[in-house]
Amino acid sequence: MTIAFYETHARHPLSTATLVLADVCRSRTMAEEEFAPNTTQRILERCQTALEAARSAGVPVIFVHDPHSDAMRLQDGQSRWLTGFAPRRYESVVASKGPSCYASPYLSEILDGAGRAILLAGLLGLDAAAATAKDATRHGHRLTVLSDAVGFDSGALIRNSHAAESPRSAPDGGGSEGRLAVHAVSTKDWLAELAPPAHPPRAARWQLGAPLRRHSRILG
Repeated sequence: MTIAFYETHARHPLSTATLVLADVCRSRTMAEEEFAPNTTQRILERCQTALEAARSAGVPVIFVHDPHSDAMRLQDGQSRWLTGFAPRRYESVVASKGPSCYASPYLSEILDGAGRAILLAGLLGLDAAAATAKDATRHGHRLTVLSDAVGFDSGALIRNSHAAESPRSAPDGGGSEGRLAVHAVSTKDWLAELAPPAHPPRAARWQLGAPLRRHSRILG
């Protein structure tokens, strides 16, 4: 599965979404989790690609971590963040004390000012993603999952969100049924949307005529 769109996707392109990276820290990889080592490595590679692209394109980035897991990080002076994921000075860091990324009140405040669209990635499982999706809908935010940069089946999240959604929980408050609370996109497709549009090719007539115009000025 690559993309499952909102009905309003054309008015809210993925290039305007804020990248939210969850639990890309040492304590997460040290804990006994449901991710196999090769799966964790694949997720982190996609997250690294997404982070680099977001920084290059000027996309806002928010790092979410669980403060209760800090005791499990390495005690040799290293950062809690995995190599390559240390937040920069202008990027936001949010401590979430629950399964949902919205367990901190600061996340919704930041997203309210950043366009209310989320691109979610990181070392989180289906339960945490489902809790985040529920809170995103409650806050009227549009949630997109990077399908190959998370540790769960994004299709299952979409199906569960769609099945649990009631008319009252529609993000626009209009009570429209059938609108998904969350959708997914691959990292490759998101990068394609971030890429600047290609310049249209010049007309053959202009290319042939330009040297002739320059030559006529020289003769004149």
